[in-house]
Amino acid sequence: MSPAGGSPAPARPTVGTAEHDPAVLPLHLWPSTLGFAGVWLISFGFVLVELLRRAFTPGDGRGEAILGVTAIVVFILVYLAAFVVPRPVRAWPAWANAVLTWLVLAGCLAVLTRILGVHALLYSPFLVATWLFPHRLRVGLIGAGATMAVALATGLLFFPGDPALPVVLGNLAVLLVVLVGMRLAIARDDRVVEMTHELDLAGQRERLGRDLHDILGHSLTTINVKTQLVHRLIDTDPARAKEEAAEVIALSRTALAEARAAVAELAAPELGGQLSLSVGALRDAGMAVEAP
Repeated sequence: MSPAGGSPAPARPTVGTAEHDPAVLPLHLWPSTLGFAGVWLISFGFVLVELLRRAFTPGDGRGEAILGVTAIVVFILVYLAAFVVPRPVRAWPAWANAVLTWLVLAGCLAVLTRILGVHALLYSPFLVATWLFPHRLRVGLIGAGATMAVALATGLLFFPGDPALPVVLGNLAVLLVVLVGMRLAIARDDRVVEMTHELDLAGQRERLGRDLHDILGHSLTTINVKTQLVHRLIDTDPARAKEEAAEVIALSRTALAEARAAVAELAAPELGGQLSLSVGALRDAGMAVEAP
């Protein structure tokens, strides 16, 4: 019996461009994430139906079928949990939690190899996905490479004479290229978004500099001229000096208000960036944070 085959969906990291590793994904992101991650689990359908049929049929293979069904159910639950709860043990770093998830999934596949033989290796890309998509790119690539190396070694050591081995390994190579390509595309898109944000901030700072130069340059020049005039008139024409001093005060207040308004235009967009950094830091600390 061979599996229907398939590759895991690219559940996009939902923590932003910095690719933080939250302990638990915000609940409002669960439906979309589980949908993307779980759509390819349909590839277990044929195998699961066949094993269930055998499990309810008296015979020597009933115990093995029940074991296979249990392995598939555990595999599916742990696989999905890896995307919404990537750090189930919060005291551990992200990579240690990923290793724990990998070991459980690999154990399930080891059970399935007794039933499916070399075809069980076709489910290795699910293990690759649990490394690539919920975690940072570097960690994901290391985990993906290690997973495929283990799959290759397993095939060569335990199924060296199986005629299906070359086909299985070829499929795994194609799926690995596809998954890594999709992950790199996600990282590239995130970088583009980040660079666009940085360019926007740079443009805002440049505009602020021009505005402050125009506002303060004109105002300070006028204030300087009027202040000198007040100094000359204070003895000869006190009333006129008082009027000019009042204008200096009013002009300085106006310039201060305009400068504050110009700075506020830049401060508002930067608040979003600071909020994103703060949320990322809290999530790195293992705290579940939901931000607008």
